[in-house]
Amino acid sequence: MWALASFFNVCLGVGILAVLPLGGDDGIYASADALLSKAAEVSLGSWFSTWVSVDAFVVLSGSVLTSYVGICGLVRRLATDRVLPSFLAKTNELRGTNHYIIAAFFLLSASLVLVLNADSSIMNGVYTYAFLGLMALFASAAMLLKAKRPEIPRDVIAPWSVLVLGLGMVVAAIFANLLGDPSVLMYFALYFIAVALVMFIMFERVMILRCLLALMKKTAPSQYAKDTAVNYFRTRDTPEVEHTGARGGRTIARAITSIRSAPIVFFCKRPDLTIINKVIVY
Repeated sequence: MWALASFFNVCLGVGILAVLPLGGDDGIYASADALLSKAAEVSLGSWFSTWVSVDAFVVLSGSVLTSYVGICGLVRRLATDRVLPSFLAKTNELRGTNHYIIAAFFLLSASLVLVLNADSSIMNGVYTYAFLGLMALFASAAMLLKAKRPEIPRDVIAPWSVLVLGLGMVVAAIFANLLGDPSVLMYFALYFIAVALVMFIMFERVMILRCLLALMKKTAPSQYAKDTAVNYFRTRDTPEVEHTGARGGRTIARAITSIRSAPIVFFCKRPDLTIINKVIVY
């Protein structure tokens, strides 16, 4: 598939360069928003241009549907692993779909169109940065697995030279896009920071709640203020917590207890106490 896609894209690019000039009113730069349609019109006429446009609409409709399928699986997995809020994994009883994920993805995509004023060139640039970033993460993850988990069995083993070369080419492509239009990176960074902030809050929510509790002790102490600390490691059999010394402190303490007592299932291939201890510490 990769070989076919690479061959087809190269042939398509060479064909467009053979049909259209770079400059001019009918050139590649002037027809960047509908380049395939323009090339089809010049090569075989308006009927072929219409055919290509309809075919492109059908293909892009399929890609939009595929994006919803992919984002539902990805976000559901992240929500199950507590990287994103758990309510995103809730299923609609009527249709059996993750309606919160679908609505959130639609709002995110619609906001990108509104913020960029439907400028397709900038939107393409944002997608390019996202795709290149994903490729860089693939290479980095493979390097980490080779360095930290060499004993894991693999169907495909990539040598270090291939990983370094791939990562270097991805970094070069990112810098090439920066030279084209640096302002696109700002829009990508805004959405990246927003998503990363949600993930950071999920990872550090216990620490954030502890800081909030400490702040409330200073600003809104309760009438039963005590110097005792909250026992964050109580089990579910002990629903009540000690006085926290802050108004609303028990609610925060229960939230911390609920987060810390969430069950985790770990599968170990052999009864190795060293590995199990590492998992518990992690």
